[in-house]
Amino acid sequence: MDGNRSINSDKNIISLFLTLGFLFLTYLAVGYFYIYNSESYFYFYYTIFLILNLLIPVIVVYVYNQFHDTRKVFLKGGIVFLLVLLYAMYTMRYYPNMAKKFYFFYYLFINFIIFACILLAIFWEQAKKKKLEIILLVCTIITMFFFFEGASRYWICNIADENQVIRYALAEDCGNRLKYEKHVYPRYVLTPNWTSPSALNIHNTEGYRGEEFSVEKPSGTFRIVAIGSSTTYTESVDNYQNSFTYLLEKELHEKYNLTYIEVINGGVGGYLSYDTLINFEFRILDLDPDMILLYEGFNDVRVRVVPSELYSGDPSYFLEIQEHDLPSYLDNSVFLRIVTGANPGLLKSVMSDYRFEGTLITETKYFDYLNGTQMDALLRNPPVYFERNLRVISAIADEFNISVVLSTLATTNETTDGRALSEYYMYGVAEHNEVIKKVGEMKSVILFDFAGIMPKEGKYWTDVMHETEDGAQKKAEIYAAFLYDNYFTYNHELQNEK
Repeated sequence: MDGNRSINSDKNIISLFLTLGFLFLTYLAVGYFYIYNSESYFYFYYTIFLILNLLIPVIVVYVYNQFHDTRKVFLKGGIVFLLVLLYAMYTMRYYPNMAKKFYFFYYLFINFIIFACILLAIFWEQAKKKKLEIILLVCTIITMFFFFEGASRYWICNIADENQVIRYALAEDCGNRLKYEKHVYPRYVLTPNWTSPSALNIHNTEGYRGEEFSVEKPSGTFRIVAIGSSTTYTESVDNYQNSFTYLLEKELHEKYNLTYIEVINGGVGGYLSYDTLINFEFRILDLDPDMILLYEGFNDVRVRVVPSELYSGDPSYFLEIQEHDLPSYLDNSVFLRIVTGANPGLLKSVMSDYRFEGTLITETKYFDYLNGTQMDALLRNPPVYFERNLRVISAIADEFNISVVLSTLATTNETTDGRALSEYYMYGVAEHNEVIKKVGEMKSVILFDFAGIMPKEGKYWTDVMHETEDGAQKKAEIYAAFLYDNYFTYNHELQNEK
C-alpha cells in the first residue's frame, strides 16, 4: 500500500511538472509568434491567450482527479476556474496595454507564474516531500537565466550588428557601442569616437560622421556643413567613405578642382526640424561654416499626425506621447529585451522609435484617437512650425553671413517601403516641399530643387527616402554640379581669394 502511495505521489509530481512545462512552452510559443508577427493579428493571439486561461482549470482538474475523489476535484477546480476568470477580467481592464508586444509577453509570464503557484498549492502535500528536487529545479532555472543574460550581454557588446545594438542595448550596457548618446541641447547626438561593428563607419572626437577635422577653421578653407537627419547622415550606407558628404567633397576636389572646400556631415538620424534648429544653433555654429546644406522634412510629417489640440510649436507633446512605457525590469536585462521584442535602446538612452500607431490596439482605435485618419490630421495641422523652423535656421545663418542651400526632398515609389504607398505620408512630404520652395524665396537662401533632378530608379534607393551607395554617389554628383554652377562660378572674388 505504501509502495502504491509512493508511486502515486511520484506520478503526481511528474504530472505537476509536465503540466507546468506544457503551460510554459505554450505561453512562450504564443508570445513568440505574436511578437514577431504583425500587430494586426492581436485579436487572434489574445483569443488564444484567453482560451489557454480557461483550459487550465480543465488540465488541473484532470491531473488532480488521478489521485483524489471527485467531490474535492470539483470544489478546487471551481476555485481555480473562478481565479482564472477574475484574472482574465483584470487583463481586460488593461486591454489597451496588451497590444504592446512586450506587455503581451509580460502578461503571459505573470499568468504562468500565477497558475504555477496555484498548481503548487493544490499539490502542496506531494510537492513538499520533494523539496530537494524543487529547490534544485528553481536553482537551475535561476542559473540558466543568468547564463542567458550573460550570453546576451556578450552578444550585444561583441557580436551584434549596428542595428541590433540600437534595437536592444542601452547606452550603459556596452560603453560607446551605441551610435547615439544622450544630450541636453539637442536631446541626443552622435556618440564621439564611435566605430561601427563592421569598422567601416566612424564618428570623430567631436561627434560627427567621418574623419577628424579642426574645429577652428583653417585659413583659406571654405567650410560646408550638411545638416538634417538620416538622409544627410546617409544612414543606409555603412561605409562613411561612401556617404553623401564624403563623396561630395571628393567630387568638388577632383572634378571641379575646388580643393579649398571642406564638407562636414552634421546629420543625425531621427532628427526633426526642431532638433536640427537646436543642433545648428548650439553645435554647428561653433564650426564657423561658410555654407550649410539644409535637407530636412521627412520626419516632421509624423509630428503633424496628432490630435489638433496637441499640435503646437513645442514638440514635447509629440515626444512624450510616443514614448513606450516600458516595464522597469527591461532596463536591467538584455535577455528579456531580446525575448520580449521590446525596444528600449533608442527610447531610454537616446531617442524613441516614435511610431505611436504601433502602441495602440487597432487602426480603428488609432483613428478614434486622431478623430479621423492620418490624412485628416495632416489637413487639420498645417506645416506652420516646420516652416518656422526653416525660417529661423535661415535667419540665424544670415545673421552670421552663412550661405544656406535649402533643398527639396527627393523620394521614389520604386520600393517596397510602405511609406511610398501611404497617401498621407507622401502628401505630407509634398506639402513640405512646397514650404521649402516658399522659404527658398528668402534673399539669404539658395533654393535647390533636388527632388526634381534625383533619379527615381530603384537602384539608387534602399527605401522611399534613403539612398544606396549608388544613390549617395549620384546625389553627390548632382549637388556638386549645382553648387559649382550656381555658387562658385559666380563668386570669382571668393575663388581668387582662396
